[in-house]
Amino acid sequence: MKLFFILGEDAFFKPRFIESTIKKRKRDIAGIAVVSAKFPKSSLIKYLKKQLLFFGYLDFFILSALTIIYLTLDKLHNFLPLKRFYSVKSVAREYNIPLYLPKNVNDAEFIKKLKKSKPDIIVSSCPQIFKKELLNVPRIACINRHSSLLPQYGGLMPVFWAMLNDEKEVGVSIHKMVEHIDEGEVITQDRIKISDKDSLYDIYKKCFEISSGLVLEAIDILEQNKKHKIINKSRKKTYFSFPKREDIRLFRNKGKKFLTYKNLLDDF
Repeated sequence: MKLFFILGEDAFFKPRFIESTIKKRKRDIAGIAVVSAKFPKSSLIKYLKKQLLFFGYLDFFILSALTIIYLTLDKLHNFLPLKRFYSVKSVAREYNIPLYLPKNVNDAEFIKKLKKSKPDIIVSSCPQIFKKELLNVPRIACINRHSSLLPQYGGLMPVFWAMLNDEKEVGVSIHKMVEHIDEGEVITQDRIKISDKDSLYDIYKKCFEISSGLVLEAIDILEQNKKHKIINKSRKKTYFSFPKREDIRLFRNKGKKFLTYKNLLDDF
């Protein structure tokens, strides 16, 4: 079984997610591709403005400062006894897994390289949309990790929208990928309770803590061609785009938080 992972770069949650997965299936992983968090056609300035609008000045400054600290720690990983990795790239290098850095996952040159690795399953946790040619590369399927109880809260920022709508739970779904976003068959899924004290950061952290196990379970189901329940067919399908200024204002007015001081101390 050959597995290939396509992940958006992230210093906070994905390094732990991919390391946990590697520890269980290292010999099966043919490669890891890391893409930028911003969309290929979006400029860096436009991306940063969008993040500033979303988080607000204070939280944006704190997250930017933390990102710089994490990037610095990532560079020092070979010299200091750090308790974790701070980039997906460093995890791939540590475990000697072939690393790819495409700007666009649908780029013909990247797809050519991907086909050479002959993956059975491609696992995505990536902001870019897979086009038909990429979806057809693996022998079995492309699967995606999504932080919601699909078919509810498809699209962007699902945890934000669930919190804004005062949901009592959210979750993680692993689903087959099709040309329509977040609409493929759900293979595995698990729930997470939302408490009044949880920040957006808290919930995303919890989502990634259970994601590795769900991905591994989904891989096992597909690998063994096991039967699995069709999950949540009774749930109403909903889809959300990036929040507008008034959505963010309402989120804060409801007393919801993007992050807390406790979140800042997670790795120190």
